Amino acid sequence: MPELMAQVFLECRMDKLKISKRIRLESMRKIARGISIFPLLAASLMLSGFASAPLDGADIHEAVIKEGLAGTICPANIEVIVNGSKFQDATATGNETEEQRHFETKNILRSYDYVKREQKKVLNYAADADSSAEARTRALYHFGMMLHTLQDFYSNTNYLRLKVAEANRTASGDFDPYDLELFDWHKLTVGKTPAVGGQELKPEFIQAEEMNKPLRDTTYGKVARGLAIRETSRQWTFLEQLLKNRYGEKAESISLALRKASCIEKVPKDAEEAIDAGGD
Repeated sequence: MPELMAQVFLECRMDKLKISKRIRLESMRKIARGISIFPLLAASLMLSGFASAPLDGADIHEAVIKEGLAGTICPANIEVIVNGSKFQDATATGNETEEQRHFETKNILRSYDYVKREQKKVLNYAADADSSAEARTRALYHFGMMLHTLQDFYSNTNYLRLKVAEANRTASGDFDPYDLELFDWHKLTVGKTPAVGGQELKPEFIQAEEMNKPLRDTTYGKVARGLAIRETSRQWTFLEQLLKNRYGEKAESISLALRKASCIEKVPKDAEEAIDAGGD
């Protein structure tokens, strides 16, 4: 543990030295909040989830991840998570069109089963995260893959529309869209049709014009972003709890390593090879 703390101290100092090279971070935060250029983007394309359209050098998922994990995980390790998220949209591997990776499956449970498989990989690799840089990279990378899919849920299903309709009925339209509840994943069970407000939950792409549609004093697109950002933060909190459940006292050093200790490689070797092979 002392060795790990010393390593973390040195790496945090290195991260601070790199801050001058990360000027765009604040602009990414603004983008994640939907303050600036999102309306222009929404008006120009149909979003299949938070599609990886470049925004000031970063995609939308990247902005959401940075906003959701800022102050919790060091910038260098967030980069690994972002790389995992981007892998879900890799055209060279065919990931971009795999429905389960983007909550586009007719049976929503298929996508959730995929999320749980990725979560299991994160927990397995995390076992050695406090002593192995490679294990840290793999755990964080798969966490990013998992986050991408969960973020897509809020723009690739009718969840947001159903929650707004429910709020209009129960609160007579007097509600704050940014206070809409995150989805309760425990409601996804085999043999039971998932529902929100008595209506079936199912895949439903939010088109560009609807993303820009007014929702009280904001837009559907900004609220979908807000839900995705909150889901990102919630998933990290949930992961830390799962680590405690599985690894007990060791979970503290594992969590610290995932948050602060360096990853020599920013992409696992096998993932990099898969992208290269797909591009041949």
